Amino acid sequence: MQRPFKKWLITPPQREMPFLNKYDLPKVAGPLLEKRGIYNEENLKSFLNPRISALPDPNLLPDMEKAAKILAEAIEEKKSIVIFGDYDADGVTSTALLYSFLAYTKSRVSWYIPHRIDEGYGLNCPAMRKLADEGTDLIVTVDCGSNSPEEVELAKDLGMTVIVTDHHPIMDKAAPAAALVNPARADNHFPDANLAGVGVAFHLVAATRRELRQRGFWAKGLPEFPLKELLDLVAIGTIADVVPLTNVNRILVTHGLLQAGTGERLGLNELIDVAGAALPLTSGEVSFKLAPRINAHGRLWRADEGVKLLLTKDERLAKLLALQLDTANNQRKATEKEVINECRTLLEENPNWLDKQLLVLGSPKWHPGVVGIVAGRLMEEFGKPAIVIGRDGKGSGRSLGGIDLSALLTKAGELLETYGGHPLAAGLKINFNNIDALRERLNNILEQEAQPETVQTLAIDAEITLDELGEELLLFLEKLEPCGMANGNPVFVTYNVPVRQIYTIGQEHIKLIIDHPAVKEALGYKMAAEHHPIGPCRADIAYTIAYSTYRGHKEMYLKIEDIDWKSAE
Repeated sequence: MQRPFKKWLITPPQREMPFLNKYDLPKVAGPLLEKRGIYNEENLKSFLNPRISALPDPNLLPDMEKAAKILAEAIEEKKSIVIFGDYDADGVTSTALLYSFLAYTKSRVSWYIPHRIDEGYGLNCPAMRKLADEGTDLIVTVDCGSNSPEEVELAKDLGMTVIVTDHHPIMDKAAPAAALVNPARADNHFPDANLAGVGVAFHLVAATRRELRQRGFWAKGLPEFPLKELLDLVAIGTIADVVPLTNVNRILVTHGLLQAGTGERLGLNELIDVAGAALPLTSGEVSFKLAPRINAHGRLWRADEGVKLLLTKDERLAKLLALQLDTANNQRKATEKEVINECRTLLEENPNWLDKQLLVLGSPKWHPGVVGIVAGRLMEEFGKPAIVIGRDGKGSGRSLGGIDLSALLTKAGELLETYGGHPLAAGLKINFNNIDALRERLNNILEQEAQPETVQTLAIDAEITLDELGEELLLFLEKLEPCGMANGNPVFVTYNVPVRQIYTIGQEHIKLIIDHPAVKEALGYKMAAEHHPIGPCRADIAYTIAYSTYRGHKEMYLKIEDIDWKSAE
């Protein structure tokens, strides 16, 4: 099977940047910086040297001053506080972060994270009643709550105060919380609206620490809480939630990765070890090694183990919990692989489905916790948007762009029990009897609207030769870190690369031995099933620069994003 070839988009530089001549930078630096919005020397300096002192005042966030006063009062009066979190890595790190601060202040604090399958995302009425019965005075949400007006109203009726901290777009009616801290609000004055949930929670802690200082709380003998110790959690949650790593997030993540390297958080140390990550920690290792393990337990069962891992001061418990998350991640991968294989079987049995612009697949056997990942895998494999529906009719979709999934589902809303999301990712719930009708309806809409065929595109940052892969370029690429959304690892293209030999690694990957002194090999992940030459050949390769570490030795290789095989040697 041949994966659909991506359309490579190479945009030439649009402007001159003579100020770069002052710096010892490779010639490709200009195009790379331009694509990241760096047009002047002032921007360049702040980009290359993100400073904690440049963080904005947290009270610029809507309702932050009000939230800090309510929380500070609850701390002083020893009220019962519950942190209501989310089951993904952003929610887990947000919960651990706020708990760390409140526990330090000797507050009466606990947390509650809903079960992904049994309760679903966000606040729910049974949980509100349970917390009220337990004597909760104050609920502080992290990474959720903005779109839960009914649940917040119930909590108020039950005698509880609610502070919402969130970053998700507010839909029809905002929750009537005592304070709703969300940079997505229309009246936001914070200079960066792209904070993750953990970033909002961090700013709540900063604002509350200051409020407690003004109240004389810290003068009573307890040293001021050290905010720096929370930055590792901020970095992990921010990277995992795939928000833009620019502006405020770039500052937080840069210093958070440095904090992670101090070794002060036992659970993180053990997770780094079990995941096979290395220090200094990079955004890539968080994305591909740490975040999946933190997410895994919440995908399959409950997310509490992730919070416990990040909070524990017990080395033995840290080892046990890290292994538990690693085991959960392996089980998640096995479950995901099983579902993907069953999806492929369904497509083989129904080849006409592949003629459609959008794939819709479902089975009551599939675990709802992995359907979003599977939809993304199918989208990559077949080059078209996919919706995958699992147990209890809970489904998730992923789009390539060009097709707005959330808008499309709205047009077929009568077939769905619930739905929502964004243009590129959406969730839904449906009766299984309606899946075939949904497939037909959505594809008919796409045909009637004369939607162009979706094409996977790959944005290329620059064309370079293998001779340019020297120390000067590699040192500059390190300065671009941390890379992620809106500041991705630069994608280069090199044409006519001499390939001496091709190996298959396991059953899924390929390794290319390159005939050039600057680089030894290139790795193509999940490309083994595709057609490729057997002997020496040449290829046009789109790639990012990556590193492998073995016994302390770090070696550069090309991570293939796409490849066009040329003639044999």
